[in-house]
Amino acid sequence: MGKIQLVRDISRTTFIKDFLQESIPCVFKSQFSHLPALTRWVRPEKDDFSGQERSRQALRIDHFLRLISENGRDPFVDVETGRFNPDVQRLVEGQFTSPMQTVSQQTDFTRTEIPLSLFLKIHSAVPESLPESMRNIYLAQTPLLESLPALKSDFLPLPKYLPAEAEKHVYGCSAWIGRNTYTPRHFDPNENLYVMIAGRKKITLWEPEYNTKDLNTSDMEKLNKNRKKGILGNRNFGAAKDGEVEYGHCVLEPGDGLFIPERWWHEVASIEEEFTASVNWWFKEPYENDKITPIEH
Repeated sequence: MGKIQLVRDISRTTFIKDFLQESIPCVFKSQFSHLPALTRWVRPEKDDFSGQERSRQALRIDHFLRLISENGRDPFVDVETGRFNPDVQRLVEGQFTSPMQTVSQQTDFTRTEIPLSLFLKIHSAVPESLPESMRNIYLAQTPLLESLPALKSDFLPLPKYLPAEAEKHVYGCSAWIGRNTYTPRHFDPNENLYVMIAGRKKITLWEPEYNTKDLNTSDMEKLNKNRKKGILGNRNFGAAKDGEVEYGHCVLEPGDGLFIPERWWHEVASIEEEFTASVNWWFKEPYENDKITPIEH
């Protein structure tokens, strides 16, 4: 696991003091096993011939189809086809290219919107029956819980490490569902709580290039302007610099979570070709007089 600290059932106050304020990542081991999504979203996969349950899991398609029917509308979701290539030669360091242009140059990757029911149909199909480009279809960075609000109950109560007034301080919640998935090294402008629902993923972290605590007012103004552009002073989806060493890596299993501080570079890859599902929340802890005020909940 490298330097990433593993914690179990720490208080919200301890998390804020020891990790969030210090901008230090941590793994919450089995901390989120109580979430209803771990059973509502997932079922044991059965062998096609014997009917016996395998150790692997599958998406519980009927749960989503029932909620779509009750919703009266089949929401559109963002999906990716193709696959990022982790071995491709990176662009010249320092050359800024928008993330979508960058990844499209790395692979035959495409991103589009389709009805959720269609994604479920493709995802549950026998891979060999699909065109090769569709075999690893990935529902990625999709606000699924907003698109199908009934799914929100699968994550209640919300993780206690999120801000108490989530509607004010959580800036996004995304779902990630697929097989054989890979997202290249990148960073986010907000704190990130990433929770595994099914399968396993390896996440590698690198420290940010600089710390905002060390910047003066004019530097902060530049940083904020870049934040709005999604740049943060660096081209996103960028390769590690010469001599840059990873901070550490971890393998997340169902019920585990990872706190990724803002601007920390990270790379995410599923292990083997097993089905994976995860959800993350991007957030900012509210400040009062330049200090974080922890509220237990």
